[in-house]
Order: sequence, then structure tokens, then C-alpha cells
Amino acid sequence: MQANSKTSSKRTWAIAASAALLVGLGACSSDEAPETAEATSAAPTAQDRLDTAYDVLTEAGSVHLLMEGTNLPEEASAYVIKAEGSGTTEPPAFDGTITGKISGVQADVPAIAVDGELYLKLPFTPAFASVNPETFGVPDPAVLFSADAGLPSLLQDTDSAEFGEQSRVGRDVVQEVNGTISGDQVADLLTVGDRGAEFDVTYGLIEDSWELRTVTVTGPFYPPAESTYTVTLDEYGVPVTVTAPDRMPTQSHVRGAKSLLTVAALAVMLAAADTYVVVLALPDMMAGAGLGIESLQRGTPIISGFLLGYIAVLPLIGRLADLVPRRKILIACLLIFVLGSAVTALAVDLNVLVGGRFLQGIGGGGLVPATLAMVADLWPPGQRGTPLGVVGGVQELGAVLGPLLGAAVLLVSDWRGIFWLNVALGLLFVVLLLALGKEPPRPSRSDPNHEISRAPL
Repeated sequence: MQANSKTSSKRTWAIAASAALLVGLGACSSDEAPETAEATSAAPTAQDRLDTAYDVLTEAGSVHLLMEGTNLPEEASAYVIKAEGSGTTEPPAFDGTITGKISGVQADVPAIAVDGELYLKLPFTPAFASVNPETFGVPDPAVLFSADAGLPSLLQDTDSAEFGEQSRVGRDVVQEVNGTISGDQVADLLTVGDRGAEFDVTYGLIEDSWELRTVTVTGPFYPPAESTYTVTLDEYGVPVTVTAPDRMPTQSHVRGAKSLLTVAALAVMLAAADTYVVVLALPDMMAGAGLGIESLQRGTPIISGFLLGYIAVLPLIGRLADLVPRRKILIACLLIFVLGSAVTALAVDLNVLVGGRFLQGIGGGGLVPATLAMVADLWPPGQRGTPLGVVGGVQELGAVLGPLLGAAVLLVSDWRGIFWLNVALGLLFVVLLLALGKEPPRPSRSDPNHEISRAPL
């Protein structure tokens, strides 16, 4: 009995010890549980939200932007008041309008930024011109869309980010995030600002989607005054196409184009004059071909043969001008015109005379479409009106001056002198076209480097 009592006593102590151990372990587990729960339910930080907004913006690929400035110093020589347009983040591109003030004059300037170049259509200019943004004190708007150097990059480089107020804008709840950015970042982005200063920045993020809706930056953009620029972003992922515009031609290009046009227009006028240059010389030409005045009706092919060749060649040369450089077409047509003039000048019978005039018409008629095609090459669409008017004007002028030119030649020579004059002038125009060198290359309408299109996947 005593042995059994001792055994029971030992079992009682073992059970008590086990219970105490379990209670201790439970207490330890209860102490650690709140820390684990707290760690797993920690709320995202302000910087976490900015990083999410960065991902949303860059993945959208395209966005519409509105940038407006307030408290801008009137004494500044040049500054941006407003910019609005759409662009792509990769590669960075922009198409819109910049409102700025330069030397006290405010203007809305259409702007296109693509392929690392900024094109502005300045007031009183007919076309876009490639410009250096720093010259006009404006940022390259394409850079604003860049994931590495634009507005998206500010989201990742903001210092002391912390949550601000919440507000409701329509159906959206906007969470503010406040912080600071360095003056170097501002100056690199907008080309203005005190690099040694610190700028306050406030972001407006749409809750749930975490789209970046607004960016407000305040600081010494134009020291010592403090100004504010507010950027509003919307239309995330809406397809955007940015195409490089027709550039304003350089001065050397303009001079070369005008020289080519002058020579080509004079050649067109000479060919047009030859339509009726023979009116007064027709009796003498018929006599040279062995025909009397009583056979006047047989001499009509001298005029109609030229017109037939002139008209028949127009569509053919127009097609050739699409395949062969325009200057070569002009030279070839002038040589045919010279050959026809020489044949006509040497003719002693009617058939040869009419054949020479037909060759003249082929050469003279081919000058017209080749010259018009050259104008389309050398001038952008908005500037073609004047050169096309010149070509049309000299063509009509030549038709009017033709009989007068024939009369003037007949005063000092016979009818053959008219055509030898054509030979001399035609060869002179050929030499001038050769001396002017190659015409500028025709722009490629399908060059992928001049068009950027971005649409969401």
C-alpha cells in the first residue's frame, strides 16, 4: 500500500509540472501573437503609394497632360504659362500647345516633341521649326513623359514623403502625398529653377487605382520669387500618335529651291511661248517648206503638231517624275526641246518641219509636270501656293509673249532664227540646272522614325 501511495504521489507531481509548462508556453504565445499580427497588417507607406503610382503611369504608356503656372513673375523675360497636350512615355513624345511669354509677348505656340527634337510653330511663321528649348526658356515637353527623367521619375525620387489630406473629386477619393524634391531635379526637368533650393511637391493619387492625377510643385522657379506649377494627368492609356511635322526650310534650302524654281519657270515660259511664236512667221515658214500662201491650210500642223506633243506627254512625264529625280526629268525635256528646235530650224520640207515642232511640244510639255512635282518636293504643303502660282503665271505669260518674241526675232533675222534662239536658251537652262547640283532628297512619307504611336495592349 505504501508503495502504491508513493507511485500515485509521483504521478500527481508529473501531471502538475506538465500543466505548469503548458500554461507557461500559452502565456508566451499570447505575448508574441500581437506583434505578429501587427507586422502582417502594417499599412503601406506614402512612398509605397508613390511607387505604385509610378508603375501605373509607366504601364499606361500614354496620358493627357495639362500644366499651369501661378504666381509667375512678370519681370521674367521668358516663361511658360501653360502647356496642354498628349504624349507617350516610351519613347517620350508630345503633341500639343505651349502658352508662353517671350519679351513681354504672350502667344499660344503649337508644339511637337519627338525623336529628341522640339518643333514649334512660332507666331507669323508658316511652318514648324526645330528649336533648342533653352533658347526660349521652355522645357522639352516630351521629357515630362519620360519614365527615367520626367514626371514619373519624381515619384521615386521624392524625399520625406508623407500622407496629407484626403478629398473627394467627383466620384474619386484623392489621397495627397507631400514631400520635397531638389532644385537639380526641377531644373533638369523644366530647364528653370534654383538648383540650390528645395522645392515642395504635393501629389494627388486616386485611391484604389492609384493613378497620379495631380503634381503641384512650389519653389523658386524664377528666383527670388516663388512660383507654382500644377500638372494634371488624365486619359491614361488612350491611344496617342505623334508625328514629326514638316520643317521650316533652312536658308540654304530656300536659296537652292528658289534657284531651281527660277530656271525651271523660265524654261516653262520659253516652251509656252513657242506655242504661238510662229504666228507671224508662219507664211515665211511655209515658203521655206516649199508651200505658197494659197496652201495656208496645209500649214496648220506647224502649230497643232506642237500642241499635240505638248498635251500628249503631260500624263507620261507626270508618272516618270514620280520615279526619277525631277531635275533629271527637266534636263531630259530641255534636251528634247532643243533637238526639236534644231530639227525645225534645219527643215526644208513640211514633214520635217512638223516633226520638229512635235518634238518641241514633247520637250516643252514635259517641263510642266516635272516643275510642279519639284515644287512639291522643295516646299512643305503650307508654302506651296506661291511657287505653284509662279509656275502657272509664267506659263500663261509665255503664251501671251510668244507672238511678240517672234516679231522681235523677225526684225533682225528670218524665221529660222526663232528656233536657233530656242536651241541657245534651252542649252543655257541645261547648263544652269547642272550647275545647281542635286536637288534635296524627297521626304519619305513612311519613315518610322518620324511617327510614334502608342496604344494600350
